[in-house]
Amino acid sequence: MKVWLADIGTFTLVFAGVGATAAGVETLGVAFAFGSAVAVMVAAVGPISPAHFNPAVTVVFFALRRIRLVDIFLCWSAACRCNVRPARAESWLRSAPRERLFRNYEAGA
Repeated sequence: MKVWLADIGTFTLVFAGVGATAAGVETLGVAFAFGSAVAVMVAAVGPISPAHFNPAVTVVFFALRRIRLVDIFLCWSAACRCNVRPARAESWLRSAPRERLFRNYEAGA
């Protein structure tokens, strides 16, 4: 369960940041996207999961003996898996014709 929540959190973080960067948002907007994604995901899954969306945080928790070695590998494998998925989703969204993405919405409706 905790690894699944780490998957969702990492996906959200990377998707928001990469999406903001790919959309041509300025530096402050990208920082806001990353910060908002972290704040939302920590608030959403923090009480259930350790919410280590940054591998450096996992290392610090291990150094403080608040996480087991096995959990480090689980968190890092989730992070590696979930860094590829948002990139694929962004690529798919950018390559899809607008008509396919918004076919159920009429212009001006």
